[in-house]
Amino acid sequence: MSWTFQSRWACVGLLAVCWIVGCGGSKGPQRVAVRGAILFKNEMLRAGRITFTPIDGSKGPTAVATVTDGFYDFNALNGPCVGKNKVQIESIIDPGFAMDDEAAYAKASEEKCGAPVLPPQPIPPEFNQQSKLVVEVLPDGEKKLDFSL
Repeated sequence: MSWTFQSRWACVGLLAVCWIVGCGGSKGPQRVAVRGAILFKNEMLRAGRITFTPIDGSKGPTAVATVTDGFYDFNALNGPCVGKNKVQIESIIDPGFAMDDEAAYAKASEEKCGAPVLPPQPIPPEFNQQSKLVVEVLPDGEKKLDFSL
């Protein structure tokens, strides 16, 4: 079979349409828009990160959002997947300089006679690395999930 110029472009066009519309392929796991507030020691968490990871047979990617002034917000494209999710919450630690500022890091290293020591994570491990927080994300369920740590 010989490929003509038109048949090559027809094939490229068909592939482009399939890529854009998905050609009937799976759209992946259902994700949900979720928002909420996070309190730590009865105060709004100033800066942090919240992560929803599917567990116990729930499938899909992990969803991560930034916490700013105590609030986080996911839309339906980047939100947690429907099903049971482990939730991890951590504070963003301020070392006193931008982590990508090599000159500031070098200066801090000189002042500390070695690598600067980061302040410890104030949020206990049972809410982040060893999280025991679990939520069931429902397709038509509560879209506001607040956490008080």
